[in-house]
Amino acid sequence: MSISNFFESIHCKSKAHCKTCRNLNGGQKWRIAVNGEVNPDFECPYGKKWLSKQKSKVKSKVKSKVKSKGCGGCSGKKNKFKELLKSIV
Repeated sequence: MSISNFFESIHCKSKAHCKTCRNLNGGQKWRIAVNGEVNPDFECPYGKKWLSKQKSKVKSKVKSKVKSKGCGGCSGKKNKFKELLKSIV
């Protein structure tokens, strides 16, 4: 599909994919799938801004939970959680 055809499609016009499409780093693979290797960082025809500075809500929630001080009884779970977090970062 050419990019101009995509812009005219229901997928683009409905704005259902804006969050993925406008994510500068995280959405690049998706934009390449839509537009091919040619200019994956195309401008939005509807004027949507890039969302490059947004952090993952899940990742920030996990980090805040891991950094919080508990009673000490769950330190083993906390360490496992830290290891899990390192594996996804």
